Amino acid sequence: MHYHRWQRHGDPTVTLKTRRMGTPEERFRIQVNTDGLLIPNHPELGPCHNWTGEMDQDGYGRFSLNHTKAVRAHNFALSLVNRICPEGLTPDHLCHSLNFDCPIGICIHRTCVNPDHIDFITQLENVQRWTIRVTHCPQGHEYNEANTQWKGPNRSFRSCRVCAREYATRRRESRL
Repeated sequence: MHYHRWQRHGDPTVTLKTRRMGTPEERFRIQVNTDGLLIPNHPELGPCHNWTGEMDQDGYGRFSLNHTKAVRAHNFALSLVNRICPEGLTPDHLCHSLNFDCPIGICIHRTCVNPDHIDFITQLENVQRWTIRVTHCPQGHEYNEANTQWKGPNRSFRSCRVCAREYATRRRESRL
């Protein structure tokens, strides 16, 4: 190890400050950029605090508590300010309004760890908020009164009638 330190830094006694050193709070703060964007409809909440560390497969920040157990970065940020998600509710990022149609992996709201930007809501309300933000189906058809059919419990999921018709036509033709 001394040889590698000497080879890389010219001094075998150098001690480097890495992400693995310090308390979890110190290691967390090293990986947060507090100069993010303001939420247009909530500027009073301040800017996004963007996570610059590791991401999970869904594009959310991932933080290692004790070098073995990892948690989502926004959940750790909530614990730092003693905000705990009540039973039956789920955290929702108010930053969705910045880029709700982003592809997985680069969504600004998923990297935001500002505790003030997180609201606790029911899962149904979370789905409904997301549904309202999406104005077109994946194939580009507009969700409007004539083109939208509601499905699922509490009519919480919508689908595109044009796409459903096209799918039914293709399926019918393939059977012939």
